[in-house]
Amino acid sequence: MNEKDFKRLIELHSDDLFRYLAKSLGDTEQAKDLLQECFLSLWNHKEAVDGNKVKSYLFATAHNSMLKAIRHNKVVQTATFESRYEQQNLENSQLIDYLLQSLGEKMRQCLILKDWQGFSIKEIAQIMQMSEENVKINLFRARIKLKEVKAKL
Repeated sequence: MNEKDFKRLIELHSDDLFRYLAKSLGDTEQAKDLLQECFLSLWNHKEAVDGNKVKSYLFATAHNSMLKAIRHNKVVQTATFESRYEQQNLENSQLIDYLLQSLGEKMRQCLILKDWQGFSIKEIAQIMQMSEENVKINLFRARIKLKEVKAKL
């Protein structure tokens, strides 16, 4: 992979990766930082990454970096989300964010990767390092929980 190929990959995948990270974290600044780390990791491992699996590599790297950041900021993140959604009138984007944050971490990641990013069950299993059956279960439970939370609102 040369610089030209790398720049093309950035143009091709940065928007999707950023949306995934921003939706998952609820923090655009942190998402930008992690996005840069993902592409830096790709550049540092360019010789080892299969050209046909660059997107999966980037999303797996993003997922792992995000989990690390969430573990590090868990208390701050929880307090931010709780105070943000105490408002009576939620706009659509806030409602979606609220609903996503009501899910467990694995359910939220599976749902975002499947419905927002369009990954297959197999690709999600590889990214999240879980079985395809677990991905299906998490997707099913996430959709059920979203319906329940939305009905309460």
